[in-house]
Amino acid sequence: MSCVQLIGSAADPPLWCVLLLWSLAGAGGAYQLAAAAAFVQALRPATRAGAFGLAQSGLYAVQGLGILAGGAVAQAIGAPLAVGLIGLTAATMLAVSWTQLHGYLPPAQQTGAAGS
Repeated sequence: MSCVQLIGSAADPPLWCVLLLWSLAGAGGAYQLAAAAAFVQALRPATRAGAFGLAQSGLYAVQGLGILAGGAVAQAIGAPLAVGLIGLTAATMLAVSWTQLHGYLPPAQQTGAAGS
């Protein structure tokens, strides 16, 4: 849920609305704390430090490349539309990869199908 709010930036809202949208996106990014804790707990103690360091380095590299790509897109189509487009693309890619990896929809979306 950290990218979905950014789609609203494409509408070129006033500053207060942009600040609200981006604050919500930042709060949605708090899942990283839980994800990092789960990742560390899943590792053997002997490999924990090296694996966590590698994962963090990869995360920083991908974030840096994302900033470069986002800047290039913003130069071409404008910042508000670029943020909305990148947010929509990221949210779509995450949703598709979730269903491909797990082979099903999240439980919250299956409640209607369970009764039929």
